[in-house]
Amino acid sequence: FRSLGWAFYAWLSAFSAPENVEGMLARAEHERNQTTPSDPLLSDADAYAQTDAWPSFAREAVALMAGDFEQSRRLSQNMTGIWRTAGASIRVVAAAIAEVLLGQPHDALATVSQLDDFDLPLQDGTEARALAHLAIGDTERALAYIRRLAVRASTGAYPRESDDALLMFAALAHHHGDDAAARELVLATGGGRQPGTIAYGRHLARQLDIPDEQIKQLSVEAGVNRSLNALRTELTRRGWD
Repeated sequence: FRSLGWAFYAWLSAFSAPENVEGMLARAEHERNQTTPSDPLLSDADAYAQTDAWPSFAREAVALMAGDFEQSRRLSQNMTGIWRTAGASIRVVAAAIAEVLLGQPHDALATVSQLDDFDLPLQDGTEARALAHLAIGDTERALAYIRRLAVRASTGAYPRESDDALLMFAALAHHHGDDAAARELVLATGGGRQPGTIAYGRHLARQLDIPDEQIKQLSVEAGVNRSLNALRTELTRRGWD
């Protein structure tokens, strides 16, 4: 469990201090080498099995945050056997968004369709589907997914989901050439709530000439009420409230 802790800490560091990730993964490996699966203290077999998963999660996140979407996707594809374990939906959504950013929206839709069997109330890939359809040029379907996400996020039931909904509206504005509106929406967020949307938010921010440091600072200063209020304002403007 110490090994899992260091590996999970490495994953978290991928978003703010990627230079520390490999050192933490080395510590995780050292801790793991101190015991074996037969140790009676390791009663949680699933937790032990996931020790293999978290280092890959961390390296995938580092690649994603660095804009190396091909490497991120490759790491995801190498770990498809564990996508049905804890953290699966986060990885699927991140892989799909990476494919959108690689210019492969049809592949992204195929990837995110893996979540269809689970009937998840959250982390169901709505964001990836919206971005994929927007990239394909099917604005009507993209808008339907954005609306579904935004209405759900506006309830405040899932903290920081409002960040992702605002990013989808920003993507829509950018798609229509309204970069001023897109910039305003990006700056109203905390930068995204999950790996895939955090990476997308940083990518979009660069296209809008928003400095990386400003986006990282948004994450540090993120307030749920700020993005939630901005989202509700956007819904009212569209008559969706």
